[in-house]
Amino acid sequence: MGPKHNFSFFLVALFFLILLTGCIQYQERVDQSASYNKTSAAIDIALRNESVQSYLAANWSIMDVSPNAQVTLVQDGGSATLNTTDVKVETDSALVHVYVDLPNKTVVYLWIQPKRTPMP
Repeated sequence: MGPKHNFSFFLVALFFLILLTGCIQYQERVDQSASYNKTSAAIDIALRNESVQSYLAANWSIMDVSPNAQVTLVQDGGSATLNTTDVKVETDSALVHVYVDLPNKTVVYLWIQPKRTPMP
């Protein structure tokens, strides 16, 4: 193997390394897009829910969306823990946690956390 052959091998290896790096970066972009779509779907489901809309009469803003939230529902002496998405909506008087079940496209639970105002 002469120096010319080694240089050709180096160029081919460099080409495949650059190609592989581009494929890995593309896969990361696809994953971020899927995460964005789930987040926007959870916000859409939360804001269209009639129970949530009753808390959105005044000023409000989306504070956070937690895709890996869990909520435990208790009913008839039993309980069930669901993996949900928590959409946190801040209003003037409370922080509203809206637990969304994305596969079923429903709101499964609301937790209203009132804001506390300090005593004068």
